Amino acid sequence: GNQRHYQANAEAPIHAELVGIIRKTIGLAEPLRKALVPLAGKITAAFVYGSVAKRSDTASSDIDLLILSDSLTYADIVGALHPAIEQLGREIHPTLYSRTELAKRIKQGNAFVARVLEQPKLWVMGGESDLCAG
Repeated sequence: GNQRHYQANAEAPIHAELVGIIRKTIGLAEPLRKALVPLAGKITAAFVYGSVAKRSDTASSDIDLLILSDSLTYADIVGALHPAIEQLGREIHPTLYSRTELAKRIKQGNAFVARVLEQPKLWVMGGESDLCAG
């Protein structure tokens, strides 16, 4: 019909600034959520942690994403996230744990897991209560 479609010119000098404004208004969670929707039935929880969740990231910062799933593989996650990587123009580093594995690492006092869990989180799927589920 009468629809017009626009696309930003990635070569434009203000492209990075415009992308930054859009990310601040729309956020990073929505593209990640959209990419993971096909796997949603197999994901207990998913959240962004690190500099992005702390809001100390830069336009080139990687996105650290923790996913809690008892049945997905790392390859499943990486494949699903590809559209979000393209859309956001950033690398996404997923960390995948089963609920049992996460509970074991919490019980063992794993330094990485403890640090991630005490930091700010940007929830993509699920919530704080899902970390203890199971």
